[in-house]
Amino acid sequence: MQHEAVIGAAHWIYLLGVAVIVLTMILRANVVVPSILGTFLVVFALTGSPVSALGGIFSASLVAAKELFNIFLVIAFMTALLNSLKTLRSDIRMVEPFRVVMKNGHSAFFILAGITYVISLFFWPTPAVPLVSAILLPAAIAAGLPPLAGAMAIAIAGQGMALSSDYVIGVAPGISAKAAGAAVSAVVVADRALVLSIITGAIALTLAYLSMRKHIVPPAAPC
Repeated sequence: MQHEAVIGAAHWIYLLGVAVIVLTMILRANVVVPSILGTFLVVFALTGSPVSALGGIFSASLVAAKELFNIFLVIAFMTALLNSLKTLRSDIRMVEPFRVVMKNGHSAFFILAGITYVISLFFWPTPAVPLVSAILLPAAIAAGLPPLAGAMAIAIAGQGMALSSDYVIGVAPGISAKAAGAAVSAVVVADRALVLSIITGAIALTLAYLSMRKHIVPPAAPC
C-alpha cells in the first residue's frame, strides 16, 4: 500500500526559509535570525501552538548540535594540531620546498591546487587553506600568478574537492551514509564521492586556468 506525500503549509514555509537563508548568505549577512524565524514558523505550521514553536527552536538547536558535534570536534582537533605545528614551525617546513618549483604562474596554479588538496585531505580545508594561502600564495604571486587565480585554485582544491569527498577523515561520508539509511555504507559513499570530486574538480580547475591564463605575467625579477 502506497502513501502519497501531502504537501502542506509547513513544507512551503520550510522551502521559503531555505530560499531566504540562501539569499542571506549571498548578501553575506548573518543567517542566525532567518534560521530561528524559519524554525519557529515551520513548527508553528505543524503544531499550531506558539509555545511548541518556541520550544522547537531550542530542540532544533540540540538536534543540530548532536548531529554535527563530530564535525566541530574534528575541526577543533585539526586546528589544535595545526597550531602545534606552527609553534614548531613545522608547517612552514612542510610546504616551503614547493616554493622552489614555482618557476612561473602556470606551474604555480597547479602546484597550489595540488598542495592544497593533499593538505586539506589530512587537516581539513578550514585550517589548511590559511596555511597554504599564507606561505605559498605570495610565492605564486611572485611567480606571475594573479591573486584571483591563486584564490580560485586554493578554493576549488580545498573547499571544493577535498571537503566534498573528505576521503581521509571521513566525517562527511559518514553523515551522508547515515542520512541515506543502513543500506548505504560510509565506505561506498566515500569511494564514489572521491571519484566525483576528482572529476568535477579537474574540470573546474581546467576552466579556471583557461579563464585566467591570459592574466598570468612573467615572474617578478629578484631584488
